[in-house]
Amino acid sequence: MQVGEYEIPEDWESMTCLYNCGFILVWKRGISNDSGNQMDRHILLTHTGPLPSFMDWFRFRRRED
Repeated sequence: MQVGEYEIPEDWESMTCLYNCGFILVWKRGISNDSGNQMDRHILLTHTGPLPSFMDWFRFRRRED
């Protein structure tokens, strides 16, 4: 899978920041992890201001397709 300029192997998962800042979180599929909390921590420590709502994110993503 291609995420930006990075190739993520088949047995790995990835998540990018909602603010499109370039932060990518990558972890091996099937291994218990804390990826959601890690992303929340990144957002809280790095970004100020209100978080985009799900509907804002959905509208933005539909325009890109």
